[in-house]
Amino acid sequence: FENEDFTVMFKFKFLNKPKLYTFPRLVSKGNNDGNKGWYVFYNNNTEKLGVAIGYNSQFLQTQYLSNNIDINRWYHLTWVWDRRVSDAISILYLDGVPGNNQTFTIPPSANSFNLTVGMSSESVDLGFEGAIDELIVMNRTLNNTQVSMWHKGKTDLIANDIIKVDQV
Repeated sequence: FENEDFTVMFKFKFLNKPKLYTFPRLVSKGNNDGNKGWYVFYNNNTEKLGVAIGYNSQFLQTQYLSNNIDINRWYHLTWVWDRRVSDAISILYLDGVPGNNQTFTIPPSANSFNLTVGMSSESVDLGFEGAIDELIVMNRTLNNTQVSMWHKGKTDLIANDIIKVDQV
């Protein structure tokens, strides 16, 4: 689903602080080097959540949220990949609040890696010590209001014509 719009959302919490100089993957569809596909990760050096994009064996860009992450606290993360414009817009949300949008000129590389949770597609070394719950991957984008409502548990307010059963 690299060349399509999509939304990835899940709840997570760290049980332990990740080791220094590690980049634990929370959700991944790509290789360890980050040059094919994408991954949502935590940068232990900066103590920030981010998403990394790779294309045709090149590491492209990384986008970070500015929020610090506490241990043993549940968070709700949403990543929206929106290609409805000439360049793709990547939006990371934490607890329903959007961070800075980032524009990517090309999509993540199509790849045969599995979608993995709590580790990278190639290795458990880049995993994290924590919990992930309620992972949802949609083949469409959500707007700011929809992400906020979902975070607040008000999914009943999202009209049937906005999100259809086959889109969740």
